[in-house]
Amino acid sequence: MKKHNNIFIKMISIIMTIVMVITAGSVTAFAEVDKVMFKTDENGGFKVLQVSDVQEHFTTDGKRKIRSRTLNTIKMAVDTLQPDLIVLTGDNIHRTESLADFDYSVKKLVEAFKGTPFAVTYGNHDLERNKDNGVCLTYRIEQEIYDKYGAVELNQTGLKIDDTSDYSTARYGTGYIDIYDAAGSKIVNRVILVNSGTYEVDSESPDGNVENSGQGYGRPGVNSKTYKEIDYDNVVNAVEKWTSEDIKCISYQHIPLQEFFTSGIIVEGEEGDVLMNGRQPEPFKNKYYKNAVKDTVTNQFVEPCGCSYYSTEALYKAFASSGNTLAICYGHDHTNTIMAEGTCYGMKLTQGYGGGMLVYPSDYGEDSPKANYNPMVCLYTLNGDSFVKETKTHNALLRDYIFDGFVFIAIKSAIINLFK
Repeated sequence: MKKHNNIFIKMISIIMTIVMVITAGSVTAFAEVDKVMFKTDENGGFKVLQVSDVQEHFTTDGKRKIRSRTLNTIKMAVDTLQPDLIVLTGDNIHRTESLADFDYSVKKLVEAFKGTPFAVTYGNHDLERNKDNGVCLTYRIEQEIYDKYGAVELNQTGLKIDDTSDYSTARYGTGYIDIYDAAGSKIVNRVILVNSGTYEVDSESPDGNVENSGQGYGRPGVNSKTYKEIDYDNVVNAVEKWTSEDIKCISYQHIPLQEFFTSGIIVEGEEGDVLMNGRQPEPFKNKYYKNAVKDTVTNQFVEPCGCSYYSTEALYKAFASSGNTLAICYGHDHTNTIMAEGTCYGMKLTQGYGGGMLVYPSDYGEDSPKANYNPMVCLYTLNGDSFVKETKTHNALLRDYIFDGFVFIAIKSAIINLFK
């Protein structure tokens, strides 16, 4: 029975791919959103769609394309969930061989948003896989391309930036967006983005191999070329200001703060669980860890989960000090194994699951019981003092798309477009 269900899902996915391809030509406009005032609906609701760890890319020679299932997941989420804002929380593009490839990859990804405003912060892959293959795309260059395709400009009022270089994690991908009430008279929510930096990369390696020293990894305010801490204290002070104005905030970043390991989601295990022997700092290194939450797809990791290499307690307390931060939301767990959330200092810590389909296909087969390659997105519905998080998988979105009538609307639109 399971086999037949899988065949049915694959058949529907093929149909959806055809529909999406036919209709893709009509989606050419990019959002002009840098001056838009974001408002809640009449009931005070505001929907943020987190798209994390897409980890795919196009090449202009056509040898590589973002998988249709990944793009269709995003497109169906936009159609069925109708978010007010999309946040890209890092590892947005897996790697690039040229500036033209990166530009094209961003263009095709943003087209999937169908004009929905989007904001961007960065993960380790956004720089890590671009440094040592003949292309050196800095945060500045990447941000200019995202801006070209309509990225929302982040407000940085209250953030002192000493590092003004093109590799500054404070200057690029860190800031906030205010959400007003339906009348536009009062700020009721604030969406914060924080650039959590990247791994140190071996400059002698042609593939940009990651070193395990941990320098700069997961530490906001670090220069991602020199790995020197320049603006960490400035980010801490800014976050304290941004969250102290009696506005309920939700924050997004890529690499988890260390508190993710102390919130009850990830707990110490025993031999047979995952050994943290790679990119983890003390006190986690060389210990076994497991996922403590029982309603997950798997109760073990596919790979050691990384958190900030250095202590991030000051930053976490800055988020927590006023009591106005509802949640800090992460990406990074692209294999979708940490299906959980926890609470630390009164704030929720939540995971945004990977949007990519086969992120590391060489490591795990598609049918591996240790991994779930069903692309996912997360919808956060803010409403003043509270929020609701929903995880939406490709298959669940596909069912909604079919039974809520969107597939028929898409087919009708496709037919009409063929005769235009």
